[in-house]
Amino acid sequence: MALGDPRPQAHDVTDYRSHPRDRVVYAGRLSYGAKEYPCAVLDISAGGAQIRFPEPLAVWTIVTLYIDRFGGFHARVVWQQRDRVGLQFLEDAVLITNRIIAASRG
Repeated sequence: MALGDPRPQAHDVTDYRSHPRDRVVYAGRLSYGAKEYPCAVLDISAGGAQIRFPEPLAVWTIVTLYIDRFGGFHARVVWQQRDRVGLQFLEDAVLITNRIIAASRG
């Protein structure tokens, strides 16, 4: 890797996630602007989620992800590759963890 080149080489790839993710398949809805669209939640953690969403989304777009059993999560788009979108939750990780645990018990 050249000095100042922020792109890691294939052998340098590291997972920098702060929170463990649970692989799931939940129906969800993604809201941004004045519209709401169906999506599929593929994994979730206290810090974010990966969803399947076929429409293009600009990085840093602010959205709300609704999952029936958990409610709504305010998030920002951090990446998109084809129909996969990475979301970073904007709320405190401890509060999100507590919501997920409480909904899983209920």
